[in-house]
Order: sequence, then C-alpha cells, then structure tokens
Amino acid sequence: MALLMFVISLTFDFSEVKIALQKWKLLLLALGLVFGPMAIISLALGRLFFTDFDLILGQVLVGVLPTDVSTPLLVYLAKGSTALAAMMNTINTALTPLILPFLLLLLTGIEFEIPASILILELFLIIVIPMLAGVSLRTKFTEKVIEYEPLYSFISSNLYLLLLFTVVTDSATFIMDYKLYALGILGVQLLLNLIGYGLALLFKPVINERKDHIALLFTASTKEFSIAVAVAYTAGLAEIVVIPAVCYAIVQMLTSPDVDFASGN
Repeated sequence: MALLMFVISLTFDFSEVKIALQKWKLLLLALGLVFGPMAIISLALGRLFFTDFDLILGQVLVGVLPTDVSTPLLVYLAKGSTALAAMMNTINTALTPLILPFLLLLLTGIEFEIPASILILELFLIIVIPMLAGVSLRTKFTEKVIEYEPLYSFISSNLYLLLLFTVVTDSATFIMDYKLYALGILGVQLLLNLIGYGLALLFKPVINERKDHIALLFTASTKEFSIAVAVAYTAGLAEIVVIPAVCYAIVQMLTSPDVDFASGN
C-alpha cells in the first residue's frame, strides 16, 4: 500500500497539492459522502439482504471504510485530478480511526475496541509519508520524474492487483464455501458500488471542472478493503465479517475500468 501511494504520488507536485487544498468544499463533500450516506445505505442493504449477523456487521463495516488507497491511481488513469483525489484519500483515511469506531457503535450498537493510536501510526506510515516522498521528488526533480511517468500507472496497477490478490486469497475458502450465495454477496456490493457512483453524479452540475468531478466519482465509490481485515483481526471478529469487504474489492476492480471508459477516456 505504501509503495502504491508513493508511485502514484510521483504524478503531481506541491503546487497541485496547494490548489487541491484550496478546494475545501470538495474535500468536505467527499468526506461526507464516504462516511455518511454510504454507511447508512450499506446498513440498509445488509439488513435487507442478509440474515447472518456477522454478514450484516461486515456489510456495515464496508460502508464505514475510507476511500481505497488505489483511488488516486484510478483517477489518474481516468485523466482526473490526481492531487485532489490524493488529498481526499488522505483526509478520509486520517480521520478513519476517529470516525470508524463511532459509526460502528452508532449503526450496530456494538462498541469496538480498536487501537486507534496504532492504526493512526500505520496509516501515517502507509499514506502520508509515501505521498510526501513522492510529491517531493516530483517537485524537486520534475523533468527527470516526468521522463518515467508512463511506467507509474503500470507499476501502480500491478501493485494494486497484488494487494487485491493477497486479501482475496486469504478469504478464498470462506467465499467458495458460500457457493451461489457468494454471488448474492457480490451482487449487494455491486449495488452499493453503483450507488457510490450515483451519489457523486448528483453533484456533477455544481462542480466546475471535469477533473475534479472524476476525483469525487472514484472517491465516493471505492472502499479500502484491507482496513476491514485489520479491524476484524484487532477487534477479534469472525473471519466471515471481512467477506463483504473482500467482495467489494473485487467489484470495484471490475467496475472502475467501465466508469473510466464511460467518462470518455
């Protein structure tokens, strides 16, 4: 995850970061969409389609997860504002240790003891430091870094696939045990994923720049599935809890190229 964040951060410099931070309304909007309606809708979908409490809990967990670390990569491939997507991602992820336990308590009535300080440190090492390193290199050695830019999307895409493969492989037995029911779980995640895109589309008329809307589009619809695994492990939850998040990871990997194509790229 850290290497993925570092490589994609080589595609923008500090001047672009400064511009992105000035768009505080969009940053707040992204934060609200990621943790607001997506969490509530995910709870509703869990109660509507699942009877197993652990699956419902897992579905709620999907809804309260921050934006996926791959979002800047997806935005970059779709020719959106990578810097804005990275800032949205950083803010959402940085606030996760504070927001996630609160939302889980609010939506499920269960208090989870998640080591916030450890999670904050891990997220800082995975997101903030690699991003600062990548942006610094881009700013200081602009011409040299740009020379190799065609490689960055290739490297980042393969790193993301490796991360996805690792998480999915770990839960493969559980997913296969569900057989046809696993398709139902995938269907619920597809519905949630499409709702995420739909929520972002609602704001297209009020967003001036197309690049900015692309950043919001992927930010609102992607979820950082690997955090679900960490939360389930540290909270001592059943392994089945992570199944919705893993299925969501598969879905967003499949839908993102279609959204990229639909956007005209």
